[in-house]
Amino acid sequence: MTSLKKEITSGVFYIAISRYSGIILNIFISAILARLVPPSDFGLIAIVNVVMTFFYILSDIGLSPAIVQKKELTKYDLDHIFSFTFYMGLVLTIVFFICAWPLAYLYNEPQVVSVAQLMSIVLLFNCIKIVPNALLTKAKRFKFQSFTGLSVGFFTSIISVSAAYMGFGVYALILSGIISNLLILIIFYFQNPLHLYLRIDLTPFKKIFSYSAFVFLFNSINYFSRNLDKLLVGKYLNLTSLAYYEKSYNLMMMPLQNITFVITPVLHPIFSEFQNDLKFVADKYLKLLVILAYISFPLSAYIYFVAPELIQIIYGPKWLPAITPFKILALTLGQQILISTTGSIFQAVNSTKLFFIGGCICAFLMITSFFISLSIWGTITALAWGFLIAQTLNSFQTYYLVFKILLHSSIKKMIIDLSKPLLSGIILFIILFLFSKNVTIGNLFASLIIKSLISILVWTICMQFISEYGVRGFFQNFKMK
Repeated sequence: MTSLKKEITSGVFYIAISRYSGIILNIFISAILARLVPPSDFGLIAIVNVVMTFFYILSDIGLSPAIVQKKELTKYDLDHIFSFTFYMGLVLTIVFFICAWPLAYLYNEPQVVSVAQLMSIVLLFNCIKIVPNALLTKAKRFKFQSFTGLSVGFFTSIISVSAAYMGFGVYALILSGIISNLLILIIFYFQNPLHLYLRIDLTPFKKIFSYSAFVFLFNSINYFSRNLDKLLVGKYLNLTSLAYYEKSYNLMMMPLQNITFVITPVLHPIFSEFQNDLKFVADKYLKLLVILAYISFPLSAYIYFVAPELIQIIYGPKWLPAITPFKILALTLGQQILISTTGSIFQAVNSTKLFFIGGCICAFLMITSFFISLSIWGTITALAWGFLIAQTLNSFQTYYLVFKILLHSSIKKMIIDLSKPLLSGIILFIILFLFSKNVTIGNLFASLIIKSLISILVWTICMQFISEYGVRGFFQNFKMK
Protein backbone atom coordinates (compact mmCIF):
# COMPACT_ATOMS: atom_id res chain seq x y z
CA MET A 1 0.00 0.00 0.00
CA THR A 2 2.81 2.39 0.93
CA SER A 3 4.58 1.59 -2.32
CA LEU A 4 1.46 2.38 -4.36
CA LYS A 5 1.00 5.67 -2.54
CA LYS A 6 4.65 6.60 -3.08
CA GLU A 7 4.63 5.69 -6.78
CA ILE A 8 1.43 7.59 -7.60
CA THR A 9 2.40 10.62 -5.52
CA SER A 10 5.90 10.73 -6.99
CA GLY A 11 4.67 10.28 -10.57
CA VAL A 12 1.96 12.92 -10.29
CA PHE A 13 4.36 15.30 -8.54
CA TYR A 14 7.03 15.21 -11.24
CA ILE A 15 4.59 15.28 -14.14
CA ALA A 16 2.78 18.20 -12.50
CA ILE A 17 6.04 20.13 -12.07
CA SER A 18 6.95 19.51 -15.69
CA ARG A 19 3.52 20.33 -17.07
CA TYR A 20 2.82 23.47 -15.06
CA SER A 21 6.37 24.76 -15.53
CA GLY A 22 5.94 24.06 -19.23
CA ILE A 23 2.69 26.01 -19.28
CA ILE A 24 4.32 29.04 -17.64
CA LEU A 25 7.27 28.78 -20.03
CA ASN A 26 4.97 28.44 -23.06
CA ILE A 27 2.89 31.46 -22.05
CA PHE A 28 6.02 33.55 -21.61
CA ILE A 29 7.64 32.41 -24.88
CA SER A 30 4.36 32.73 -26.78
CA ALA A 31 4.02 36.30 -25.60
CA ILE A 32 7.49 37.07 -26.99
CA LEU A 33 6.96 35.22 -30.27
CA ALA A 34 3.59 36.89 -30.77
CA ARG A 35 5.45 40.21 -30.95
CA LEU A 36 8.16 38.92 -33.29
CA VAL A 37 6.17 36.66 -35.64
CA PRO A 38 3.02 37.82 -37.51
CA PRO A 39 -0.34 36.10 -36.69
CA SER A 40 -0.56 34.67 -40.22
CA ASP A 41 2.52 32.53 -39.49
CA PHE A 42 0.84 31.07 -36.41
CA GLY A 43 -2.14 30.33 -38.64
CA LEU A 44 0.07 28.32 -40.99
CA ILE A 45 1.29 26.20 -38.10
CA ALA A 46 -2.30 25.65 -36.92
CA ILE A 47 -3.39 24.46 -40.38
CA VAL A 48 -0.61 21.87 -40.54
CA ASN A 49 -1.13 20.72 -36.94
CA VAL A 50 -4.76 19.79 -37.65
CA VAL A 51 -3.66 17.10 -40.10
CA MET A 52 -0.49 16.20 -38.23
CA THR A 53 -2.47 15.27 -35.10
CA PHE A 54 -4.15 12.47 -37.00
CA PHE A 55 -0.79 11.26 -38.32
CA TYR A 56 0.42 11.04 -34.72
CA ILE A 57 -2.45 8.65 -33.98
CA LEU A 58 -1.52 6.58 -37.04
CA SER A 59 2.12 6.48 -35.97
CA ASP A 60 1.50 5.06 -32.50
CA ILE A 61 -1.28 2.53 -33.38
CA GLY A 62 -1.62 1.76 -29.67
CA LEU A 63 1.97 0.55 -29.26
CA SER A 64 2.91 2.77 -26.29
CA PRO A 65 0.27 1.49 -23.83
CA ALA A 66 0.80 -2.08 -25.10
CA ILE A 67 4.53 -1.92 -24.28
CA VAL A 68 3.72 -0.56 -20.82
CA GLN A 69 1.10 -3.25 -20.20
CA LYS A 70 2.75 -6.41 -21.55
CA LYS A 71 5.32 -7.56 -19.02
CA GLU A 72 6.39 -10.59 -21.09
CA LEU A 73 7.97 -8.59 -23.93
CA THR A 74 11.64 -9.51 -24.37
CA LYS A 75 14.57 -7.43 -25.65
CA TYR A 76 14.19 -9.24 -28.98
CA ASP A 77 10.49 -8.27 -29.13
CA LEU A 78 11.21 -4.64 -28.32
CA ASP A 79 13.99 -4.42 -30.92
CA HIS A 80 11.63 -5.57 -33.67
CA ILE A 81 8.82 -3.29 -32.50
CA PHE A 82 11.34 -0.45 -32.51
CA SER A 83 12.40 -1.39 -36.04
CA PHE A 84 8.77 -1.34 -37.11
CA THR A 85 8.21 2.15 -35.69
CA PHE A 86 11.37 3.36 -37.45
CA TYR A 87 10.23 2.19 -40.88
CA MET A 88 6.65 3.24 -40.22
CA GLY A 89 7.98 6.69 -39.35
CA LEU A 90 9.79 6.88 -42.66
CA VAL A 91 6.64 5.90 -44.58
CA LEU A 92 4.36 8.32 -42.72
CA THR A 93 6.90 11.12 -43.10
CA ILE A 94 7.01 10.60 -46.87
CA VAL A 95 3.18 10.46 -47.06
CA PHE A 96 2.87 13.63 -44.99
CA PHE A 97 5.54 15.28 -47.13
CA ILE A 98 3.51 14.50 -50.27
CA CYS A 99 0.26 15.60 -48.62
CA ALA A 100 1.71 19.09 -48.26
CA TRP A 101 0.68 19.96 -51.84
CA PRO A 102 -3.02 18.97 -51.64
CA LEU A 103 -3.18 20.56 -48.16
CA ALA A 104 -1.88 23.84 -49.59
CA TYR A 105 -4.41 23.60 -52.42
CA LEU A 106 -7.26 22.91 -49.98
CA TYR A 107 -6.47 26.02 -47.93
CA ASN A 108 -5.31 28.06 -50.93
CA GLU A 109 -2.07 28.87 -49.12
CA PRO A 110 1.16 28.04 -51.05
CA GLN A 111 3.44 28.45 -48.03
CA VAL A 112 1.74 25.48 -46.39
CA VAL A 113 3.90 23.27 -48.64
CA SER A 114 7.26 24.28 -47.15
CA VAL A 115 5.86 24.44 -43.60
CA ALA A 116 4.27 20.98 -43.76
CA GLN A 117 7.30 19.39 -45.39
CA LEU A 118 9.64 20.72 -42.73
CA MET A 119 7.27 19.66 -39.95
CA SER A 120 7.18 16.15 -41.42
CA ILE A 121 10.63 15.68 -39.85
CA VAL A 122 8.98 16.00 -36.42
CA LEU A 123 6.69 13.13 -37.35
CA LEU A 124 9.71 10.90 -38.04
CA PHE A 125 11.39 11.70 -34.72
CA ASN A 126 8.10 11.18 -32.88
CA CYS A 127 7.72 7.69 -34.37
CA ILE A 128 11.27 6.61 -33.55
CA LYS A 129 10.95 7.64 -29.88
CA ILE A 130 7.71 5.69 -29.28
CA VAL A 131 9.43 2.58 -27.88
CA PRO A 132 12.19 4.34 -25.84
CA ASN A 133 9.59 6.65 -24.27
CA ALA A 134 7.21 3.76 -23.49
CA LEU A 135 10.03 1.85 -21.78
CA LEU A 136 10.75 4.82 -19.52
CA THR A 137 7.04 5.02 -18.64
CA LYS A 138 6.96 1.28 -17.99
CA ALA A 139 9.91 1.69 -15.62
CA LYS A 140 8.01 4.58 -13.93
CA ARG A 141 10.87 7.00 -14.58
CA PHE A 142 8.50 9.96 -14.48
CA LYS A 143 11.08 12.26 -12.90
CA PHE A 144 13.57 11.69 -15.70
CA GLN A 145 10.93 12.10 -18.43
CA SER A 146 9.52 15.26 -16.88
CA PHE A 147 12.78 17.10 -16.32
CA THR A 148 14.15 16.04 -19.69
CA GLY A 149 11.10 17.49 -21.43
CA LEU A 150 11.26 20.68 -19.37
CA SER A 151 15.00 21.20 -19.90
CA VAL A 152 14.78 20.58 -23.64
CA GLY A 153 11.76 22.86 -23.87
CA PHE A 154 13.63 25.68 -22.15
CA PHE A 155 16.66 25.25 -24.43
CA THR A 156 14.67 25.12 -27.67
CA SER A 157 12.54 28.09 -26.59
CA ILE A 158 15.70 30.20 -26.50
CA ILE A 159 16.57 29.00 -30.01
CA SER A 160 13.07 29.74 -31.27
CA VAL A 161 13.04 33.28 -29.85
CA SER A 162 16.54 33.95 -31.21
CA ALA A 163 15.53 32.74 -34.67
CA ALA A 164 12.37 34.85 -34.59
CA TYR A 165 14.40 37.90 -33.54
CA MET A 166 16.69 37.33 -36.54
CA GLY A 167 13.67 37.36 -38.84
CA PHE A 168 13.12 33.66 -39.59
CA GLY A 169 9.36 34.12 -39.15
CA VAL A 170 7.29 30.92 -39.30
CA TYR A 171 10.46 28.81 -39.56
CA ALA A 172 11.47 29.95 -36.08
CA LEU A 173 8.34 28.20 -34.80
CA ILE A 174 9.12 25.01 -36.73
CA LEU A 175 12.77 24.97 -35.64
CA SER A 176 11.82 24.61 -31.97
CA GLY A 177 9.70 21.52 -32.63
CA ILE A 178 12.32 19.80 -34.78
CA ILE A 179 15.20 20.34 -32.34
CA SER A 180 13.21 19.45 -29.21
CA ASN A 181 11.93 16.17 -30.68
CA LEU A 182 15.42 15.27 -31.92
CA LEU A 183 17.06 15.95 -28.54
CA ILE A 184 14.40 14.03 -26.59
CA LEU A 185 14.73 11.12 -29.03
CA ILE A 186 18.50 10.99 -28.55
CA ILE A 187 18.30 11.22 -24.75
CA PHE A 188 15.52 8.62 -24.42
CA TYR A 189 17.20 6.25 -26.89
CA PHE A 190 20.48 6.17 -24.98
CA GLN A 191 18.55 5.36 -21.81
CA ASN A 192 17.19 2.24 -23.57
CA PRO A 193 19.40 1.40 -26.60
CA LEU A 194 17.56 -0.70 -29.18
CA HIS A 195 18.74 -2.61 -32.23
CA LEU A 196 17.47 -1.75 -35.72
CA TYR A 197 16.75 -4.78 -37.92
CA LEU A 198 16.47 -4.61 -41.69
CA ARG A 199 13.97 -7.46 -41.69
CA ILE A 200 11.23 -7.30 -39.11
CA ASP A 201 9.97 -10.36 -37.26
CA LEU A 202 6.22 -9.93 -36.83
CA THR A 203 6.01 -12.52 -34.04
CA PRO A 204 6.26 -9.93 -31.22
CA PHE A 205 3.21 -8.16 -32.64
CA LYS A 206 1.11 -11.24 -31.95
CA LYS A 207 1.68 -10.62 -28.25
CA ILE A 208 0.33 -7.07 -28.37
CA PHE A 209 -1.96 -6.90 -31.40
CA SER A 210 -5.26 -7.65 -29.66
CA TYR A 211 -4.35 -5.04 -27.05
CA SER A 212 -2.87 -2.28 -29.20
CA ALA A 213 -5.40 -2.61 -32.04
CA PHE A 214 -8.34 -1.59 -29.87
CA VAL A 215 -6.36 1.29 -28.32
CA PHE A 216 -5.62 2.54 -31.84
CA LEU A 217 -9.27 2.16 -32.90
CA PHE A 218 -10.41 4.03 -29.79
CA ASN A 219 -7.95 6.88 -30.39
CA SER A 220 -9.07 7.16 -34.01
CA ILE A 221 -12.78 7.26 -33.31
CA ASN A 222 -12.22 9.56 -30.34
CA TYR A 223 -10.26 11.96 -32.56
CA PHE A 224 -13.11 12.29 -35.04
CA SER A 225 -15.87 12.53 -32.41
CA ARG A 226 -13.88 15.22 -30.60
CA ASN A 227 -13.26 17.29 -33.73
CA LEU A 228 -16.45 16.77 -35.74
CA ASP A 229 -18.33 19.53 -33.91
CA LYS A 230 -15.79 22.11 -35.06
CA LEU A 231 -15.89 20.81 -38.64
CA LEU A 232 -19.69 20.99 -38.69
CA VAL A 233 -19.79 24.53 -37.27
CA GLY A 234 -17.32 25.70 -39.88
CA LYS A 235 -19.28 23.95 -42.62
CA TYR A 236 -22.90 24.76 -41.74
CA LEU A 237 -22.64 28.01 -39.75
CA ASN A 238 -19.69 30.33 -40.37
CA LEU A 239 -16.08 30.88 -39.37
CA THR A 240 -17.02 33.56 -36.84
CA SER A 241 -19.30 31.13 -35.01
CA LEU A 242 -16.55 28.54 -35.17
CA ALA A 243 -14.12 31.00 -33.58
CA TYR A 244 -16.54 31.69 -30.70
CA TYR A 245 -17.19 27.99 -30.15
CA GLU A 246 -13.55 26.96 -30.33
CA LYS A 247 -12.46 29.67 -27.91
CA SER A 248 -15.10 28.57 -25.39
CA TYR A 249 -14.22 24.89 -25.91
CA ASN A 250 -10.46 25.41 -25.54
CA LEU A 251 -10.92 27.52 -22.42
CA MET A 252 -13.13 24.82 -20.92
CA MET A 253 -10.48 22.20 -21.69
CA MET A 254 -7.68 23.99 -19.82
CA PRO A 255 -8.69 22.80 -16.32
CA LEU A 256 -9.29 19.30 -17.68
CA GLN A 257 -5.87 19.16 -19.31
CA ASN A 258 -4.10 20.57 -16.28
CA ILE A 259 -5.76 18.37 -13.65
CA THR A 260 -6.22 14.88 -15.05
CA PHE A 261 -3.46 14.99 -17.65
CA VAL A 262 -0.90 15.02 -14.84
CA ILE A 263 -2.61 12.02 -13.22
CA THR A 264 -3.62 9.72 -16.08
CA PRO A 265 -0.05 9.08 -17.38
CA VAL A 266 0.77 7.65 -13.95
CA LEU A 267 -2.30 5.44 -13.49
CA HIS A 268 -1.72 2.96 -16.30
CA PRO A 269 1.84 1.80 -15.50
CA ILE A 270 1.09 1.62 -11.77
CA PHE A 271 -2.33 -0.08 -11.86
CA SER A 272 -1.07 -2.53 -14.51
CA GLU A 273 1.01 -4.08 -11.70
CA PHE A 274 -2.29 -5.13 -10.08
CA GLN A 275 -4.13 -6.16 -13.25
CA ASN A 276 -5.14 -9.52 -11.75
CA ASP A 277 -6.49 -8.03 -8.51
CA LEU A 278 -9.67 -6.35 -9.72
CA LYS A 279 -11.01 -5.67 -6.23
CA PHE A 280 -7.87 -3.78 -5.29
CA VAL A 281 -8.00 -1.75 -8.50
CA ALA A 282 -11.71 -0.99 -7.99
CA ASP A 283 -11.23 0.16 -4.40
CA LYS A 284 -8.23 2.37 -5.10
CA TYR A 285 -9.68 3.77 -8.30
CA LEU A 286 -12.99 4.69 -6.65
CA LYS A 287 -11.08 6.45 -3.90
CA LEU A 288 -9.21 8.45 -6.53
CA LEU A 289 -12.49 9.32 -8.28
CA VAL A 290 -14.01 10.63 -5.05
CA ILE A 291 -10.97 12.82 -4.39
CA LEU A 292 -11.09 14.20 -7.94
CA ALA A 293 -14.86 14.70 -7.67
CA TYR A 294 -14.42 17.01 -4.68
CA ILE A 295 -12.37 19.19 -7.04
CA SER A 296 -14.19 18.73 -10.35
CA PHE A 297 -17.87 19.22 -9.39
CA PRO A 298 -17.32 22.50 -7.47
CA LEU A 299 -14.94 23.61 -10.24
CA SER A 300 -17.73 23.20 -12.82
CA ALA A 301 -20.01 25.44 -10.77
CA TYR A 302 -17.28 28.01 -10.23
CA ILE A 303 -16.32 28.27 -13.93
CA TYR A 304 -19.99 28.52 -14.94
CA PHE A 305 -20.39 31.70 -12.90
CA VAL A 306 -17.04 33.32 -13.71
CA ALA A 307 -17.42 32.68 -17.45
CA PRO A 308 -18.23 36.36 -18.28
CA GLU A 309 -15.18 37.57 -16.39
CA LEU A 310 -12.82 34.96 -17.86
CA ILE A 311 -13.93 35.47 -21.47
CA GLN A 312 -13.64 39.27 -21.31
CA ILE A 313 -10.39 39.35 -19.33
CA ILE A 314 -8.60 36.75 -21.46
CA TYR A 315 -10.06 37.41 -24.92
CA GLY A 316 -11.62 40.87 -24.69
CA PRO A 317 -15.14 42.33 -25.14
CA LYS A 318 -15.43 41.32 -28.82
CA TRP A 319 -15.71 37.69 -27.67
CA LEU A 320 -18.95 38.16 -25.71
CA PRO A 321 -20.88 35.61 -27.87
CA ALA A 322 -18.54 32.92 -26.55
CA ILE A 323 -19.77 33.38 -22.96
CA THR A 324 -23.01 31.36 -23.20
CA PRO A 325 -21.53 28.25 -24.86
CA PHE A 326 -18.60 28.44 -22.46
CA LYS A 327 -20.95 28.42 -19.46
CA ILE A 328 -22.79 25.38 -20.81
CA LEU A 329 -19.59 23.53 -21.65
CA ALA A 330 -18.30 24.29 -18.14
CA LEU A 331 -21.09 22.10 -16.75
CA THR A 332 -19.45 19.11 -18.49
CA LEU A 333 -16.11 19.74 -16.84
CA GLY A 334 -16.79 17.76 -13.67
CA GLN A 335 -17.88 14.74 -15.69
CA GLN A 336 -14.97 14.97 -18.12
CA ILE A 337 -12.33 15.18 -15.41
CA LEU A 338 -13.59 11.90 -13.94
CA ILE A 339 -14.25 10.16 -17.27
CA SER A 340 -10.78 11.02 -18.62
CA THR A 341 -9.20 8.71 -16.03
CA THR A 342 -11.15 5.61 -17.10
CA GLY A 343 -8.98 4.89 -20.15
CA SER A 344 -6.02 4.10 -17.89
CA ILE A 345 -8.11 1.54 -15.99
CA PHE A 346 -9.34 -0.19 -19.15
CA GLN A 347 -5.75 -0.46 -20.36
CA ALA A 348 -4.31 -1.46 -16.99
CA VAL A 349 -6.55 -4.55 -16.70
CA ASN A 350 -6.12 -5.66 -20.33
CA SER A 351 -9.58 -4.70 -21.53
CA THR A 352 -8.89 -2.51 -24.56
CA LYS A 353 -11.76 -4.16 -26.48
CA LEU A 354 -14.23 -2.93 -23.87
CA PHE A 355 -12.40 0.40 -23.99
CA PHE A 356 -13.07 0.58 -27.73
CA ILE A 357 -16.74 -0.40 -27.28
CA GLY A 358 -17.17 2.42 -24.78
CA GLY A 359 -15.50 4.79 -27.24
CA CYS A 360 -17.91 3.75 -29.99
CA ILE A 361 -20.91 4.42 -27.75
CA CYS A 362 -19.45 7.79 -26.79
CA ALA A 363 -18.83 8.67 -30.44
CA PHE A 364 -22.41 7.73 -31.36
CA LEU A 365 -23.81 9.92 -28.57
CA MET A 366 -21.58 12.86 -29.46
CA ILE A 367 -22.08 12.73 -33.23
CA THR A 368 -25.85 12.30 -32.87
CA SER A 369 -26.07 15.29 -30.54
CA PHE A 370 -24.03 17.42 -32.95
CA PHE A 371 -26.22 16.67 -35.95
CA ILE A 372 -29.50 17.08 -34.04
CA SER A 373 -28.54 20.37 -32.35
CA LEU A 374 -27.19 21.93 -35.54
CA SER A 375 -29.89 20.66 -37.91
CA ILE A 376 -32.81 21.73 -35.67
CA TRP A 377 -31.55 24.84 -33.88
CA GLY A 378 -28.41 25.73 -35.81
CA THR A 379 -26.57 27.68 -33.10
CA ILE A 380 -23.39 27.14 -31.11
CA THR A 381 -25.46 27.44 -27.92
CA ALA A 382 -27.59 24.49 -29.02
CA LEU A 383 -24.42 22.61 -29.92
CA ALA A 384 -23.07 23.20 -26.41
CA TRP A 385 -26.31 21.89 -24.90
CA GLY A 386 -26.07 18.84 -27.12
CA PHE A 387 -22.51 18.28 -25.96
CA LEU A 388 -23.64 18.48 -22.31
CA ILE A 389 -26.46 15.96 -22.80
CA ALA A 390 -24.23 13.56 -24.74
CA GLN A 391 -21.46 13.82 -22.14
CA THR A 392 -23.91 13.09 -19.31
CA LEU A 393 -25.23 9.98 -21.05
CA ASN A 394 -21.65 8.95 -21.81
CA SER A 395 -20.74 9.23 -18.12
CA PHE A 396 -23.45 6.73 -17.16
CA GLN A 397 -22.43 4.17 -19.78
CA THR A 398 -18.72 4.54 -19.03
CA TYR A 399 -19.12 4.06 -15.28
CA TYR A 400 -21.31 1.02 -15.92
CA LEU A 401 -18.67 -0.52 -18.17
CA VAL A 402 -15.83 0.23 -15.75
CA PHE A 403 -17.36 -0.78 -12.43
CA LYS A 404 -20.05 -3.32 -13.33
CA ILE A 405 -18.61 -5.08 -16.37
CA LEU A 406 -14.86 -4.60 -16.02
CA LEU A 407 -14.11 -4.48 -12.29
CA HIS A 408 -17.20 -6.43 -11.08
CA SER A 409 -17.75 -3.76 -8.46
CA SER A 410 -20.87 -2.14 -7.03
CA ILE A 411 -22.47 0.66 -9.05
CA LYS A 412 -24.54 1.55 -6.00
CA LYS A 413 -21.42 2.10 -3.90
CA MET A 414 -19.91 4.28 -6.61
CA ILE A 415 -23.06 6.45 -6.76
CA ILE A 416 -23.18 6.79 -2.97
CA ASP A 417 -19.48 7.69 -2.76
CA LEU A 418 -19.79 10.34 -5.48
CA SER A 419 -23.01 11.85 -4.09
CA LYS A 420 -21.25 13.96 -1.44
CA PRO A 421 -18.84 15.61 -3.91
CA LEU A 422 -21.80 16.24 -6.22
CA LEU A 423 -23.72 17.81 -3.33
CA SER A 424 -20.81 20.16 -2.60
CA GLY A 425 -20.88 21.26 -6.24
CA ILE A 426 -24.64 21.86 -6.12
CA ILE A 427 -24.32 23.92 -2.91
CA LEU A 428 -21.64 26.11 -4.49
CA PHE A 429 -23.77 26.50 -7.63
CA ILE A 430 -26.78 27.70 -5.60
CA ILE A 431 -24.73 30.18 -3.56
CA LEU A 432 -23.02 31.64 -6.61
CA PHE A 433 -26.38 31.83 -8.40
CA LEU A 434 -27.91 33.83 -5.55
CA PHE A 435 -24.84 36.08 -5.37
CA SER A 436 -24.78 36.74 -9.14
CA LYS A 437 -28.51 37.42 -9.22
CA ASN A 438 -28.51 39.92 -6.37
CA VAL A 439 -25.07 41.56 -6.56
CA THR A 440 -23.65 43.46 -9.54
CA ILE A 441 -19.95 44.35 -9.63
CA GLY A 442 -18.83 46.62 -12.45
CA ASN A 443 -15.13 45.78 -12.38
CA LEU A 444 -14.34 42.43 -14.01
CA PHE A 445 -11.25 41.72 -11.92
CA ALA A 446 -13.03 42.59 -8.67
CA SER A 447 -15.96 40.37 -9.63
CA LEU A 448 -13.64 37.47 -10.44
CA ILE A 449 -11.75 37.85 -7.16
CA ILE A 450 -14.91 38.04 -5.04
CA LYS A 451 -16.50 35.01 -6.73
CA SER A 452 -13.23 33.13 -6.31
CA LEU A 453 -13.05 33.93 -2.60
CA ILE A 454 -16.68 32.88 -2.11
CA SER A 455 -15.99 29.62 -3.93
CA ILE A 456 -12.92 28.85 -1.84
CA LEU A 457 -14.84 29.58 1.37
CA VAL A 458 -17.84 27.44 0.39
CA TRP A 459 -15.59 24.61 -0.79
CA THR A 460 -13.67 24.68 2.50
CA ILE A 461 -16.89 24.54 4.54
CA CYS A 462 -18.25 21.70 2.40
CA MET A 463 -15.03 19.74 2.76
CA GLN A 464 -15.06 20.22 6.50
CA PHE A 465 -18.71 19.31 7.16
CA ILE A 466 -19.85 17.19 4.18
CA SER A 467 -16.84 15.16 3.14
CA GLU A 468 -15.51 12.23 5.12
CA TYR A 469 -12.01 13.71 4.99
CA GLY A 470 -12.14 17.26 6.28
CA VAL A 471 -9.89 19.87 4.69
CA ARG A 472 -6.65 18.54 6.16
CA GLY A 473 -7.57 14.93 5.51
CA PHE A 474 -8.47 15.74 1.91
CA PHE A 475 -4.97 16.92 1.06
CA GLN A 476 -3.46 13.95 2.86
CA ASN A 477 -5.69 11.52 0.96
CA PHE A 478 -4.97 13.31 -2.31
CA LYS A 479 -1.63 11.59 -2.03
CA MET A 480 -3.43 8.23 -2.26
CA LYS A 481 -2.57 7.18 1.24
